Amino acid sequence: MKYVLMTLLVIIASIIFIGLFIIIKTILIRNKKPNLLQLQDDRDRNDKYANELFELIKIKTVNLDSYHLIREKLKQLFPLVHQYFIREKIEENVYYTYDTNNQKLPHILLVTHMDTTLENETAYLTSQELYGNGTFDSKAYLYTVFKATEEILAKNKKLNVNLVLVVTVDDETTKAGNEKIVSCFLKKGRFFNLVLEEGTGIIDPNSFGLKSNHALVGIGVTGEMTVRYQVAKEKEITQLQNFMNDLLTKNIFKSEIDKNTGKVLRTFAKDMKFKQRMMFSNPHLFKPFIKKYIDSDTVQIGKLLKTHVTFSDIQENEKYYYTNATFNLASHDTPAEVIRTVLDYLQKYDLEYRVEKITEPSKITLTSSKGYRIVKKAILDVFKNIYIAPYIVTKYSERRYFTKVSDCVIRFSPLYYEHQAIKDAYNGNQHIKKKSLSYAVDFFKKIIDGED
Repeated sequence: MKYVLMTLLVIIASIIFIGLFIIIKTILIRNKKPNLLQLQDDRDRNDKYANELFELIKIKTVNLDSYHLIREKLKQLFPLVHQYFIREKIEENVYYTYDTNNQKLPHILLVTHMDTTLENETAYLTSQELYGNGTFDSKAYLYTVFKATEEILAKNKKLNVNLVLVVTVDDETTKAGNEKIVSCFLKKGRFFNLVLEEGTGIIDPNSFGLKSNHALVGIGVTGEMTVRYQVAKEKEITQLQNFMNDLLTKNIFKSEIDKNTGKVLRTFAKDMKFKQRMMFSNPHLFKPFIKKYIDSDTVQIGKLLKTHVTFSDIQENEKYYYTNATFNLASHDTPAEVIRTVLDYLQKYDLEYRVEKITEPSKITLTSSKGYRIVKKAILDVFKNIYIAPYIVTKYSERRYFTKVSDCVIRFSPLYYEHQAIKDAYNGNQHIKKKSLSYAVDFFKKIIDGED
């Protein structure tokens, strides 16, 4: 009896000690003050940028001819880029090269793309915002990259870096452009000190119960798997349609907390109220609560921490109706685990499948690297009051190829979208505040030439 009592006392004392440790830690780790982004409205500059971007947005990229129209419009908007850079074309993808003839100067690669749009989409301007496909994904990013370069050339008549600008027509289903351009670079022996691609960017505090804005800087990309699902034509096409709907709506891939996601959660914890801060700073102790919290966010944060799937349109051949599913794997998931998770749904709808492609995770960019420090400094210089959190990307997995030509590949977008704008974009209503454009231009100036 004496030993049982002693054991209970030890357990109680341990629990009290751990509880006190967690409470003290929670009190100490909080951010001292909220860092809230306050974008200033330089009306003349913002209107100028918005009107120029509007010229690109109005061109609906629906076929090969429309991509030609975009390239011609780029010549009109950015004559100095076309004067000082050499343009090369790989099918409908293009890249522009500025060579200083000094190999000791930095080699930087900025990667942009244009999505396919629908004929019936309408673009328009308001006093504060620009609406239309491409304001979110991704002509706005392309425009600000080229505008920053154009303004530096207008001022200095030269660049102090070797710079390549890439424009692909890759979208959610077509990812061959980046791969072909990287193959071209490898043949030419071109390698880069810094590659900067599109990524999540600056998140709205309202999206995750934070007190401050955080810049999410992608330093790596998780694995990816493509699987073909098909149903024989003597059966019903609705079996395939219902299967796709289940995978998209039933949230079958849950968030897990591993080493990589734990780092992001602890960064967020410092910026939360006491209760949430205590839980997020000790993610393994409070895993059920945190997983539920993350799973509720289907637009932004949730997609960073769990596997998600996209489907191609349903097609057919002589025997089958089929779709290709692309799984962007969370860092805790493997292809085998995804197959097992989906198996019950395959049996439910009597479908066949075959794995088309498995792509390994990318190399991780070190936060101690010079390229990462350049990006971090540019974010802080331009946006001022903001916290920075490096993370492993589970979306944008097509942007993995450039790790073959650089040890420093970073995914980040300086275009700021409020949480509602992100939700609207996922529902097919893309728009961006005009004042976000000037901040993105200034960010890329910092990257290219260290300018204000």
